Amino acid sequence: LEEMGVKTEIDLRNEITPTEYGVLGESVKYVVIPMAFRDDSMFEESEQIRDFFKVLGDKNNYPVFFHCAIGTDRTGVCAFLLNALLGVSQEDLFRDYLFSNMGYIGGERDGHNIAHDLELLDRFDGDTIAERTHNYLLSIGVTEGEIKTIISVMK
Repeated sequence: LEEMGVKTEIDLRNEITPTEYGVLGESVKYVVIPMAFRDDSMFEESEQIRDFFKVLGDKNNYPVFFHCAIGTDRTGVCAFLLNALLGVSQEDLFRDYLFSNMGYIGGERDGHNIAHDLELLDRFDGDTIAERTHNYLLSIGVTEGEIKTIISVMK
C-alpha cells in the first residue's frame, strides 16, 4: 500500500460474504464483482466483465489491485482482456496466463482457456486482437471514453 499507493481493490470471488473492506484494508476502495468462471465467461459473465472495466475506466481508481480466489480463472480472463485491449501479442497472452502454474492452483493450466477466449474474440470485427477486444467491450456496455481512459492509464 505504501509503495504502490493502491486506491482500489476489485474482488472477483463469487463465494464470499461481502464486507466493508477487502484484504488491503479499510483505506482502499473495495469493489466486489462476484464472477463465476465458465468456459464462455466472456459471454455468460459479460455484466461482471463490463463492471470490472467500468472500474478501470475511471482514472480516479488507480492504482487498482484485482483478484479472485487463486488468480487464474476469473482474474485470468480479466487480465487476458485487459492485456489484449492494450495490444499484447498472442504469444505473450499465453505466456502471461501460463505464469499461473507457478503458484498453488490445484492443477496445471495449459492455455486452453486463452485459446478459447481468442476464438470468442474472433466473433468481433477488427484486424488485431486489440481491435476485436475493443469491439467486444463496446458490445457489453463499456464506453469509448472508459476504454480510452484504460488505455491512456495503462500504456
